[in-house]
Amino acid sequence: MNKLPFSKKSRGFTLVEVCISMGIMTVTLVPLLGLMANGLTQVGSNIDKNQAVNICQQVYVAAQQQSFSNLATLAGTTQPFYFTAEGDSVATTGSANIVYTAKVTYSASAATAPTPPLVTLAIKILKTPGGSAGTGNPVASFVGTVSCPDVSGYNAGTD
Repeated sequence: MNKLPFSKKSRGFTLVEVCISMGIMTVTLVPLLGLMANGLTQVGSNIDKNQAVNICQQVYVAAQQQSFSNLATLAGTTQPFYFTAEGDSVATTGSANIVYTAKVTYSASAATAPTPPLVTLAIKILKTPGGSAGTGNPVASFVGTVSCPDVSGYNAGTD
């Protein structure tokens, strides 16, 4: 049997060389995988915060469209509102689609001329997968004042 002529320079890699190169690759790739996991966590957190802002805007706009007398009757109360992952409102608490709960606390201020009556909303957004009765991880909070378009019964007075 004839042996093929190989020069000593073209023998290939030894097992030790392959193991060392695998070790170097492992040492460089493991931290990169850790950074990817951290990045995915941050993306999820930012998605939650973005949805929380959208939900706060929905609740705030809905309150602005109410009359002062309707909002004033809610003063001192807290109402939960339920939303899906897409930010759509859900009427029932037992829905498996509920991901976020907005707890809205109302407080009304007395009117003093020339200032119209105002309602302050304190909105707390919780992540509540499955609609777990409003308990969950806080995502965002918002406090805003609503000046109602219908201020029936309000008299600014005259000088």
